[in-house]
Parts: sequence; structure tokens; C-alpha cells
Amino acid sequence: MLVMIGHFIGIHIRNICFYCGFSYSLFLYVLACFSLGAVYKAAQMMQTRNMYIVFLVYIALFFCNFQFNILRTGIMGSCVWIAYAYWANNEKYKAWMWVVIACGFHFIGLMF
Repeated sequence: MLVMIGHFIGIHIRNICFYCGFSYSLFLYVLACFSLGAVYKAAQMMQTRNMYIVFLVYIALFFCNFQFNILRTGIMGSCVWIAYAYWANNEKYKAWMWVVIACGFHFIGLMF
């Protein structure tokens, strides 16, 4: 049930962008901003001292790869990092919510 909700959210975001006439470059820009924001939030919640290292590792692994499937996996990974941070802070409901959002981008988010 949770997977279907996450997939439903992801499809509607895509449809909204399609019907508004966004180009693919703007759509990918919005997804990249969301992904970088999610990585930043997770790093803040985990009280990371050096944000530059966090962004360097993220950009080296996911952001510079131009294949859309890898970008979806990167966004899913960003959402899962936020879920980990909430789980570590004993906020299980918010953690599950972020796992559902991650599954909206890629079903492999269930493995985490």
C-alpha cells in the first residue's frame, strides 16, 4: 500500500510538469534542486561538520551522471538519507513518510 502511494505521488509530479509544458531541462533542474536540498537536510540532521565533503561525494556519485535512471536513483538515495536521519532521531512516522516518497522515484527504495 505504501509503495502504491509513493508511486502515485511520483507519477502525479511528472504529469503536472508535463501538462504545464515544462521542458526536460527544467524538470531535471527541479529534481536536482530537490535532491541537493534533501542531501543538505539529511546532513544537517546528522550534524555533519563538513558539508563540502557531503556535496562532493553526492555530486561525484550521482549528480554528474547524465542518465535519467541514475538521477532517479540519486533522488531516491537522498530521500532515504533523510529517512535514516529521522529514524536515528526516533521519528519513525516521518522516516516512513520519506521512504514512501523515495519509492515514488524508484522502487528500490524499499530495500532500505
